[in-house]
Amino acid sequence: MQPTQEDEHTEDLQGSAEIQQEPEPKQVSQVSQETEPYKDDKASSSTAKRHTHGSTPMGSNTNSESSDEPIDDIFISEKDLRVLSCDEKFYNDHLSRQDVYSIRHCSPKAHVLILNNYKFTGVGNDRKGAKVDGQLMTKLWKGFQCKVEVKENLTAKEMRKSLTEFSENDIHESCDFCVVIIMSHGRLGKLLSTKGHSEVCGIKGASIKINDIVEIFEQDHPHLNGKPKLIFIQSCRGGVATTGVTVTSSVTQDFMADESENIEAELIPEGSDILAAYATIEGKTSFLHTKKGSLFINAIARVFSEQAQKKHVVEMLTEVKRKVAEIICSKKNEEEKYSMQMLESQDRLRKHLYLFPGFPKQQKK
Repeated sequence: MQPTQEDEHTEDLQGSAEIQQEPEPKQVSQVSQETEPYKDDKASSSTAKRHTHGSTPMGSNTNSESSDEPIDDIFISEKDLRVLSCDEKFYNDHLSRQDVYSIRHCSPKAHVLILNNYKFTGVGNDRKGAKVDGQLMTKLWKGFQCKVEVKENLTAKEMRKSLTEFSENDIHESCDFCVVIIMSHGRLGKLLSTKGHSEVCGIKGASIKINDIVEIFEQDHPHLNGKPKLIFIQSCRGGVATTGVTVTSSVTQDFMADESENIEAELIPEGSDILAAYATIEGKTSFLHTKKGSLFINAIARVFSEQAQKKHVVEMLTEVKRKVAEIICSKKNEEEKYSMQMLESQDRLRKHLYLFPGFPKQQKK
C-alpha cells in the first residue's frame, strides 16, 4: 500500500501567517480527509517566539518585558536577501592557507542542484510555503556565483536519477565544490529493509533513504574527488515532535582525537569532503511556514548571505542550528511540552570551506 502524508497541523504565527508541522506519512487506510489548519484560540499561545536564555516561552503569564524576540528574526524574503561580499584581503589571506579549500573559479564557482517537491499526488498534503524555500535557495547560491538548476515535483525514481546524473556530470571539473538541496516530505522507514533509516519522499509516495543520497556522492567521481560536496535536506525524518527541555546548568568537556599524518598528499579517504545537513534529527518532524517557507531554509538563507563574508560553512551552519533551536514552534502539548526543532549535520570536510562571496573576480577580457 502506498504511504501518504498525515494531515498537517498548523499553528498561528504572528497573527495571520501559519506554520505547519511536516509529520511522518501514514498508510492510506489511516488517513482521514484533509482538515482545516489548526488555530489556537488563545492569542498568547498563537504567537511563536524566539526563546532566548532567561526568557519565557510563549503563552506564559509572567513579566511581559521578557527577552523574547519575534520569530520573524529568522525569516528573510527573497526581495531582502542580499549576499554580502568579502574583501580582497580576506580572500587572499585565506586562500593561501593549507587548511582552506581552494576557491579559484568564478563562472561558475560551483553547480547547485535543487530538488523541490511541493505538490503531491494522492499521498497527502501539498507543502505550502515550499516555493518560497526554492526561491530563497536559488537567489542565495546565485549570489555566491554558482550556477543553479532547479527541478520540481519529482518522483523518487526521478530524484534518484537526477542526483546520480548530477554527481557523474563532468561540469564539476571546472568548479570548486557542488551543492545539493532537497526539499520534500520525509519519514522514518518502517519496512524491514528501511527500518531505522529516514527517507525523502517523491511526489507519489515512494521514497529514497537519506543514506542512499549521501552514498551517491561518496562514490569515486573524478570531477568531484577532493572537492567539497554540500547536501542540505529539508524534510521530516519521523513523526515525533522535538520538545523543549529546561537547562539548569552547563557542563563542558574537552575531547582530543588522535591525529595521523598524511602518507601522500594525493591520497584521501573514501567518502571525504562531504557535509550533509538535515532540517531535523532522526525520528523527528520539521516545521514549514505556509507563507514564508521553512525554518531551516530561511535560517540558511539569512546566515549564509550575511556571514559568508567572514565565516566558513561549518561556522555558519552552527549559527543556523542556534537560530532554529531557539524558536518555539507551537504551544505546549498534552505533556506540557513545547514543540521545537533541532538540526543535525554530518561533517566530513577535511578543510575549512569559505564561500568567498564576490571573489575571485571575473577576469576582464
